[in-house]
Amino acid sequence: MAQNTTTSSADILASEVLAGMVEELLAEKGSIMGHEALIKAERPAMGSNVVKFSADGLGGSHALALTAEGSSVADTTLSDATASVTVARYAKSFAFTDTLLAVDEGRLVQERFARDAVISYNQNLINLVAQLGSGFTNSVGSTGVNLTVQNFMDAKTKLEENSCEGRFLAILHPVQFADLQSAMLSVGGSLQYREDSQLLPERIGGQYKGSFLGVDIFVSSLVPTANAGADRAGLMIARGAVVWADALIEPNPQQVMNAGGLIALELERDARAGESAYVSSALMGAAEFQDLAGVGIITDA
Repeated sequence: MAQNTTTSSADILASEVLAGMVEELLAEKGSIMGHEALIKAERPAMGSNVVKFSADGLGGSHALALTAEGSSVADTTLSDATASVTVARYAKSFAFTDTLLAVDEGRLVQERFARDAVISYNQNLINLVAQLGSGFTNSVGSTGVNLTVQNFMDAKTKLEENSCEGRFLAILHPVQFADLQSAMLSVGGSLQYREDSQLLPERIGGQYKGSFLGVDIFVSSLVPTANAGADRAGLMIARGAVVWADALIEPNPQQVMNAGGLIALELERDARAGESAYVSSALMGAAEFQDLAGVGIITDA
C-alpha cells in the first residue's frame, strides 16, 4: 500500500513554514528623555538650525559682600553662560519590494515600523548625550581599571561640590555597570546598610537599571570608547550639564506618523521599481552646557 509522506509529497509542500509569531532581535529599548537632569531647549520658532540656550547668575550664584557702614556697595557683574545646540537630521529607511510584502503574511505592518521609529529616536538621544562624557573637565576612574564604588561616589561628590541639585543621572557601558555591581558586593560597613546604598532594585525595564546612592543609572552599549579603545567613557550629570533640542518635521501627505514633532514616519512609494519604503526621520541635537555639572566616568572597557 502506497504511503504519502513529507518526502513523497515534497512538490506540494513548502520546504519551511514561518511560525505564527515573530520575535524582535536584540536592541536597546529605553528612554532618558524625561529625566530631570536633561534640559530641553524649547524654542518659540526656529529661524535657524542652531538653538542658543542661556543661563544667568540670579539664582544665588553671587554672594553678598561685606560692606562697611556708610559705604556704597560695588556693582556686581551678572554672570551668564550659553550653549548652542545644532539640530541635525537623523534618519533610516527600510525598503521592501511588492513581492516580499505580498508573501509577508502581515508581519511587516505599519504599527511595527512606528514603534521602531520611536525606539530609534530614544536610542539616538541616549547616543547624543553619551558622546559628551569625555568632554567634561572633571572625570573619575583610571585607564585599564574596573569601575569601583569609590569612583561612583567620587563622581557624585564632584557634582555636589559644585552645588549641583536635583536627581543625578549616570549613563554607563554594560561592562562598567557589571564592574560596579561586582564592586558593590564587597562593600561593607555602614554604607552597606543604608537604604539608598543596597544592591540595585529589580530593574524597571529597558536600559534603566535602578538607583544607587540616589543616582539613576542607565546602561547603554552606545557609551563610546576612550584611550584608544582601552576604556569606556561613561558619565554622571546633574541638571545643567546637557541641553538638547529638536525641531518639528512639518506634516505632509506621505507621513504615516508624527509623534509630537519628535519623529516622523513616512511611506515612500517607487512604483517603477515596485518598491515601498518606510523612512524614519528626526531633527535633534545635544550639547554640553555647564561643564561643572558633569563628570566623565572613564574606566576599563
